[in-house]
Amino acid sequence: MNIKEYNLSNNTENDFLWKFVTVEKFLSIILNSKLYFTRIDCFEDVQEGISPELLLLNHLKDNLMTLAPFNQLSQVHSIDMFPKETDGLIDKLKENQKYNFANCWYLSKNNIESVAMWNLYSHPNGMALNIKYSKFYDKILKSKFDSRVNLKTLTFGRIKYVNFQDPYELNRIKKEIENTAFIKDQSFIHENEFRIVAEIEKYENKPFSPKKGFSKYKQKEFYDRNSQIYGLDISLNGFLDYEFEIVFHPKITSWIKKDLIKILNKFKIPYKTRDSKLKLN
Repeated sequence: MNIKEYNLSNNTENDFLWKFVTVEKFLSIILNSKLYFTRIDCFEDVQEGISPELLLLNHLKDNLMTLAPFNQLSQVHSIDMFPKETDGLIDKLKENQKYNFANCWYLSKNNIESVAMWNLYSHPNGMALNIKYSKFYDKILKSKFDSRVNLKTLTFGRIKYVNFQDPYELNRIKKEIENTAFIKDQSFIHENEFRIVAEIEKYENKPFSPKKGFSKYKQKEFYDRNSQIYGLDISLNGFLDYEFEIVFHPKITSWIKKDLIKILNKFKIPYKTRDSKLKLN
């Protein structure tokens, strides 16, 4: 398996990583020493993994449709522009989405917390894993990874935020983008995301073949749900040696915090704990 870097700053001395989580996700991570990787087309952003070339082609088609001849014709007949080019780029997108999985973190300068990220990815009785980027990166490079599927590449990097509505910017950066799993529309810039992207080896699905006597639609639904991989648990050897600090949500209930600390002690989880520095009602 190859390990790569993408879009990383040369100056990371003051960079810190945060993973804001709910209680159940937190317990799953620390008790199993695993990180969960979501297939990128399962995120909220339906344009995960999209290429600048496909975005530019869509802009071109939209602009052509504003011209009178095309606009008038579209009122009475469907228009399919550049079908071969469109299909080719969508095929690449679908393949990219199928084999790439991401584990996402918030990247913070000077370890400053984010109210928005607490609200989006945790809840009042949740917490966050916090670690200095350089310590995390040095440790993970030495880790051994275990997964139920064959991992082809692990890539670590920051998201590059791009204005997907600006064809001039898309045209300017299209040659710079080596991995489309690391670009997102600038509307997501508040996430300031660092992610680990796991690319898996390609796999083939058996063709769908419905059995008689059962609903083919129910069978197809079951087939679609079980014939593909939508998420990965990747184990990190030596996970307890990472210098994580557990930060409790600014609104956490005191008895829940006490019980969580008891769980950490019972399972000999060595991470330090602290309260959030934010003061919220």
